[in-house]
Amino acid sequence: MALFPIQVALHNGATFNFEENPKSKGNLACPDNGYVVFKVTLIED
Repeated sequence: MALFPIQVALHNGATFNFEENPKSKGNLACPDNGYVVFKVTLIED
């Protein structure tokens, strides 16, 4: 559930200008103490 809002935002054209790649969001962790960390990147075909 922590990744879904980021995925929807990227799919709908949002960018994260504070990230190295604006079409990517890193350091996303599940709310259970952050044991698993994700990075979501939009790949366009």
